Amino acid sequence: MAIWQYDFSLVEKRSLEDLQAANQFIEREVLNEEPFWLYSNQDKNMFYELSQILGRNKSWCNEIDLYGSEESNCVEVVFNNDNKVVSVQARIDFSKPYENLLTKFASFCSLKELVIIDADNLLCVPPNGPAIDHTIRSSERWRNYHGINR
Repeated sequence: MAIWQYDFSLVEKRSLEDLQAANQFIEREVLNEEPFWLYSNQDKNMFYELSQILGRNKSWCNEIDLYGSEESNCVEVVFNNDNKVVSVQARIDFSKPYENLLTKFASFCSLKELVIIDADNLLCVPPNGPAIDHTIRSSERWRNYHGINR
């Protein structure tokens, strides 16, 4: 993650609802989303449509499908030997305009019934562009970055 990126975790809504005791998957104030994905048993190809939004690129690791660019906007889908999702991380590059991307990203998450979780605060963010934008612009990371570049 770069100082100009904001991080989100994605989990399937059904698994989050079924595994109500979400706090058991928080370790050292970091969400461990693997139990949610193992419970939902989803194939990595459920994210293939992101290639239309972000493009698909080669990852440094064979067990990661990379949509977008690690240095800019991206979604990293980590999967196991059976091609089942074990983790999904999204990073939004706020050093350049990103509002159009947020609309497409939010629509994708709604369509796939994914919950967007603010990786810094571990709070669910509504799947709409303005809510995601508000989360980014309210962050200390945003303020620090824009304070440095003034």
